Amino acid sequence: MSGAFGTIKGYLYKGPELKKSKSGNEYSLATLKVKDGTETKFWRVMAFKEATQNLMRFDENDGVQCEGSIKIDTYEKDGVTRLSLTLMANSVEAYAPEKKASNNNRTNLIEVRI
Repeated sequence: MSGAFGTIKGYLYKGPELKKSKSGNEYSLATLKVKDGTETKFWRVMAFKEATQNLMRFDENDGVQCEGSIKIDTYEKDGVTRLSLTLMANSVEAYAPEKKASNNNRTNLIEVRI
């Protein structure tokens, strides 16, 4: 297996949309808001096959954990190079973070395996 495979945990920024590919296969798209230290990152999640139906069960602001292959691209906007983060999900589950006793901030995780 080559490439990066990872797990991201966060909250749906936009609810999932069901789409159809040119070949007629269904897939779903969503945007996940993920806390990365002090920064917030937005990940595009594309789910296929069984993961499509799992992702479609969730709504905006629901906690979601996704596993799959990671794709990172760059693009330019207003003269600044930016990252486009996509996770091709093969697993989608509910995510409820543990609350810290001294801190009510939501804790999210990005885990990458190569």
